[in-house]
Amino acid sequence: MAVDPFPSGAAALDVITDDAALTAGMAGLADLPDFMVLCAGLVDLTGDPGQPPYAGLADNDMLYAGSLLKIGAMYAAFELRSRVRDAVAAAIDAGTATDRPGWEKPVFAALLQAWQPALAAVLPKLPATPPNLGQIFTVTADGDVDFAAAVPALSDADIDRVGEFGAPRGGYRDWLRSMLRWSNNAAASRCILALGYPFIAGTLRGAGFVDAGLARGLWLSGDYLGHDWVPNAGAAQANAAGRVLSPRWATAQKRARSNFTATAAQVARLMTLLAKDRLVDQAASQEMRDLMTGAEGIGSYIGSALARDGRDPDLVVSKIGFGDDTRSHDCAIVERTVDGKALRYVVVGLGSQAGNRRSLGDLFIRLDQLIVERNR
Repeated sequence: MAVDPFPSGAAALDVITDDAALTAGMAGLADLPDFMVLCAGLVDLTGDPGQPPYAGLADNDMLYAGSLLKIGAMYAAFELRSRVRDAVAAAIDAGTATDRPGWEKPVFAALLQAWQPALAAVLPKLPATPPNLGQIFTVTADGDVDFAAAVPALSDADIDRVGEFGAPRGGYRDWLRSMLRWSNNAAASRCILALGYPFIAGTLRGAGFVDAGLARGLWLSGDYLGHDWVPNAGAAQANAAGRVLSPRWATAQKRARSNFTATAAQVARLMTLLAKDRLVDQAASQEMRDLMTGAEGIGSYIGSALARDGRDPDLVVSKIGFGDDTRSHDCAIVERTVDGKALRYVVVGLGSQAGNRRSLGDLFIRLDQLIVERNR
């Protein structure tokens, strides 16, 4: 069963980093007291350019970004589904009979056995718990693999009744919906623990969202309910698998490490691949965008800031973050129409002032204006 557990390389994403308008505009923000603390990324996708222009502000700083890292679990789940689909198709092609209930269980068992050495090698001193494929997926007699979900299907109103703090309902797809629409921590815990930390970490590294040394980029080693990835032996240790923050953020956020870390550059890269239908594949990218309805649920700092300034967006596909340090974060694909022209861009803002996200909203307004001016 020759299906690798992790992506074998980062998806190519060619961006222009010396666009005069975006570079000058972002550099100007770096000198303003309200913005100089923030990390940001901006990608202009207007007109679907082959090489979109990109500009960043402190975009390689590693910081604690709270619930925004739930997008890492979302991406890993869809990457896992793609690989399980390939494995099931290969098993059927090899003659596996599908006419009895539970026929997929030996296929799942063989796949996980084949993957276990790679899972164990991600961080060798930590537990190598594999994905719980039976909990995550349903498989039909035709070999169709998809996320488990409630029958009959839960409506958006059903998910809204669960909200941010209610007990998750349904199956894995429904947990994804609650995690992304309402940032529900209990739903996130179920999604993350079912995937297993080794699979999430190996997938993020394989896709290039964190570097080969697992030191800088997107990182998720906690489930938002305190069940962190901890060593095999010895007492549980806070942030045992956490990554080291950049020095200024370690000081500002009062922690040396965190289980939920990001750089603005890698968040922007993931969101740009998602916008361009290249995160896993076209169909998966559309599904993920359809799940990211936080602007209609818990809210979007980006959407709220634009509306506050009379810049009403047509669409905001976003995921906020808010941590125990009271700093706020957001990332989004934004679509809006200005003077009859359709604008589309990816924007990331990380690290508001503690307890005050006004400067973060102001940042999103200024970055939107950069996109408007560039496309006049």
